[in-house]
Amino acid sequence: MKKNRVIIVGTLLGIITSSIGVAYAVSLTPNSISTPANQVKKVDSVTIDSKNIRSENNLLRIDLRIPLVYGLKDKHFETELNIRLLGNAMKYKSNIEDEMNQQSKEGKNIGPEAFSGELIIDHQIASTGDIVSFAMETSKFTGGANAENFVDTYNVNTLLSYQFLRKSINAVTLKEDDLTRCS
Repeated sequence: MKKNRVIIVGTLLGIITSSIGVAYAVSLTPNSISTPANQVKKVDSVTIDSKNIRSENNLLRIDLRIPLVYGLKDKHFETELNIRLLGNAMKYKSNIEDEMNQQSKEGKNIGPEAFSGELIIDHQIASTGDIVSFAMETSKFTGGANAENFVDTYNVNTLLSYQFLRKSINAVTLKEDDLTRCS
């Protein structure tokens, strides 16, 4: 009798524990809605547009969607911000082009192990009140097992001359620029 009871209890415990892995996770909050990066997002008088740059050759595929901000009250800051956004993207583009050309010269892209590099920059936009936020997501692949991914986030107060410039989030380091006042 004890043997049957042990077998029944063991079978029930086995069934119960194996069904736990089948349970589905249910989110308590609805999924956030994001704006596609290639659409223009208008927040009151501020407009964020995308500059698209695409190129492809046998060594490298580049797909950049760079945000550009228009309509800020502080035009000097607007110009500096757009120069910085475009300049950073062009710096990433130049660096990966140089790196892939160097690998090609060294003969690393010859034969069946040949690969091409990839640089993708995209962005997402959000706004709350007078604060417009956007994140530039960068993915760089030059070979190996994984791409390098990092995010630069920007928060802009559309009413003041005080602007939160940049927070850069990397898998290894966290950098934060100070609050900057543009005249």
